Order: sequence, then C-alpha cells, then structure tokens
Amino acid sequence: MACGVTRASDAVCWGADDYGQATVPADLGKVTQVSAGFKHVCALTTAQTVRCWGKDTDRFGRSGVTTPPGDLGTVTSLSAGYGHNCAVKTNGAVACWGNPDLITVPGALATTGAAKAVSAGGFATCAVLVNDTVECFPVRTPPGDLGTVNEVTSGYQTSCALTTADAVRCWGSSNHGEGTVPTALTQDGSALSVSTGAWHSCAVTTEHGVVCWGYLDFNDTVAPDPPADLGTVTQVAAGDGYSCAVKTDATVRCWGLPGASLQTAVPAGAFPAYVIAGALTPGALAFGARGIAAGASAAKTLTLTNSGEAPLRLTSIAISGSGAAAFSVTGGTCAAGTDVAVGSSCTVLVAFDPASVGAKSATLTLSTGAGAKTAALTGTGFAVGAARVAYGAGFITLRSSVRAPGAGRVAQRVTTSRGGRTLTVCRASGSASRAGTVTVTCRIGAGTRAALRAGSVKLSVITTFTPKGGSASSSTARLTLRKRS
Repeated sequence: MACGVTRASDAVCWGADDYGQATVPADLGKVTQVSAGFKHVCALTTAQTVRCWGKDTDRFGRSGVTTPPGDLGTVTSLSAGYGHNCAVKTNGAVACWGNPDLITVPGALATTGAAKAVSAGGFATCAVLVNDTVECFPVRTPPGDLGTVNEVTSGYQTSCALTTADAVRCWGSSNHGEGTVPTALTQDGSALSVSTGAWHSCAVTTEHGVVCWGYLDFNDTVAPDPPADLGTVTQVAAGDGYSCAVKTDATVRCWGLPGASLQTAVPAGAFPAYVIAGALTPGALAFGARGIAAGASAAKTLTLTNSGEAPLRLTSIAISGSGAAAFSVTGGTCAAGTDVAVGSSCTVLVAFDPASVGAKSATLTLSTGAGAKTAALTGTGFAVGAARVAYGAGFITLRSSVRAPGAGRVAQRVTTSRGGRTLTVCRASGSASRAGTVTVTCRIGAGTRAALRAGSVKLSVITTFTPKGGSASSSTARLTLRKRS
C-alpha cells in the first residue's frame, strides 16, 4: 500500500488492504508524517505521538509490529520498515519496536541528543546523527568515506544517503542494481533527495526530475523508470514494485508493475493541485494631463499579490497598445523570472511621459503562473508654446499658447524668487471647448517692472491644463527678463 499526508494534515492510504493497512483509523486525527511499511502503517500525530495499524506480526509470526512501546513518549520523526519501526524521540534518542532481531538500538543512538532522523528498512536501520554522520544497525555499516549527509534511506537490502554535497551514495546488497547509483547522481550538486525500496531506488535531481535504478521486480525484468510525462517533482518514494512522487503542483503520481495497480491508483481528489492565484491592483492608472516638455511624471504604483497556495511565477512585464511609448516601467520590486511567495506581493512603478498632444492609452501586462494580469494606463499630452514677452508703455505682458488636446481649462501663474520667498507676479487663465490652441496673456505687476531697473529678473511660467472631467497637470518653463536699454 501507499500513504500520504494531505494539505489538511490528514493521512490517506490506498492499495492492498488485506490486513487493514490501507484503512486509516477514523479516530487518528491530524498528522505530520505517515510511513508505510510492508503490511502496516505508522503515523506521527500533531501531538507528536505514534499510532500504527495493519499487520501486527513480522514474517516469523512475532507480534508487536503495530504496538509502539508504552514508554515511547513524544517523537519528532518515524519510519516503518518491513517488520519493525523506529522513531527519533523528542530528546534525540532512537527507539525501535517490532521484529526483536532488529530493534536493539546501539547505546550511542539510544542516548539523549544522539540522532536527527531514522530510516527502518528490511534488515537494517540507519540514523542520521546530530553531527550529520550515519550509523546503521544491526548490519549494513556505511562506507568509511561517506562523510556528512542530509538524509538517509533504508530499503530491503540497500541503504542510500544524500550527502551534504548533494550527491547520492548507496551501500549494502545490490543484487538487483538498487545500490548501483547512476554516475551522474554521484556528482556533487546532482540530487535533492533519495529513496530506496525493495529492488530499486529513486532520486529527485536538482532539476526536480526523477531518476530510478534497479528493477521493480525480483526477476529483474521491469525497469523502474518514471513516466515520460511525470513533469517536475519535489519528493519521491520507492516501494515494493512501485514508486510515487509528489509533483511541484502538489499532486501525487504513482507508477509500477501491473500487479501493483492498487498502489498506483492514487485516490481521486486526495491530493489536489495547488491553487495558483494572484491579483494586480489597482486595475487602472490614470495620469491625467501632462505637458509634452515636462518630462516623466511621478511614478504610480501597481501591486501584484499572490493569493494562491504556491509561489507565483512572474515570467514577463510588458506595456502594449497604441500609446505604449508614453508609459514606462521605472522601478518596483517585481522582476521577470522570479517567484512571488505565498501571501506576499511585489510592486511595479509606472510613469507617464507623452511626446505628443492627445489622449494616450496602453495596457500593462504581467504574465504569471495564474495567467495574464493587466492594468489600463491612460493619460493626456498637452503642449505649451514659448512665452512671448511684450514691453509696453508702463507694463510688460507674457503671452503663451497652449495646444489643448480637448475641452478643458488653462491656467497660468508666473512666479519669481525674492529674498528667499516665491512671489506670484501675475496670473492668467483661459478655456478650450474642444481640441485646439488657447492663448493666455499675463500682465506683470509693478514690483517686477521696478526690479528690472536694477537688472534682470528670473521667472517661472507654470502652465496648468485641466481636461474636462479629468485631473490637472502642470508644465513649468523658465525665462529671464532683462533690463531694456
């Protein structure tokens, strides 16, 4: 049989049920781990207690396989073997039960703070110690040059480990090729995890693919290769005549011998794919009117939020449409080719800089694993002509023309700095009923005229266009009035 833990922390088992091993106890409750042995299953509950069910006797008819020791206490991890089980207690000591020939834990492993993980196999158990080395008992001593490891797995006759350099090493019997690791996986940085079953072993590569070796059957006739369309995975488990993998989308896929069809038939709906979802807000950015010589506007912010159950891949950011040239991405934390973590968000900063008069529209598109997320971009360009200066008898006027893209109001304010203060020297306004040129004339006050007698005066001409029903935008030009001779 095969088992797994759902995202709701429920144990699910399927396959052969001749000893009730595939029938999860109704009162089991929530679990953090489940391990399938030969004809039995053990689970670690969220209370860190152990519960086992299925066949209680080993191959010699001795009972106790599904009966954890009364003094086991709380544990952090467990492993079900072929006729025995082992667990790492919360104090770091290893405890085993079942087949009496296999459950005597060496003194060093039975002490507090000794182990981090354990794997029970057919004839041996191996543990990862707190110093990341491996110890096995009662047989199957690991290679002397194994070094430190990330994990260890024990099968029927073979044990394998993933080294801290992310390479696979196996030892023990390899009568069926289960211990003969493919050369590529013996290289540092080649694997993410490894699992050993009855007559075959499998590993997850660093590319999240699956590679298996050995045979599915005792007669060495059926290779354990995964399905060609398996896709990418995060975990793999090798069993007796079959294998199962957790795919990157959280679904479970199993494959194996025709006779293992019960084990390879994953219950429908038990392991649904992750919900991939995201939202881009707001759905539109309206920049209003902007002078074509004013430069880029202040940036506005769009936020992409991952509201799904898995990382949200962002593959590209693009602006398209007839007015695309007027808009640009100027910054933000979103980047193509990256993932947005679950519950997290990133930002895109967009600015408006029209090069011509008229309404501009475009669409910003973020291509994500949850589909295209879009925001409408709008803005209007207007143009301000150069101010013309006229010197009259006792007055000075500034006349400016504004090319309005449509109906709206034009306002002009002329300022100067004097004594550290900004002073308004004149104001003017006008309106447009439709697209066209609006001329506004501003008469400069006596104070500025008097200042010209002492030399030049620097002015800022601020022209604001407010489209009908829209928001205002300003364009600033600077000029210098000089004393007339």
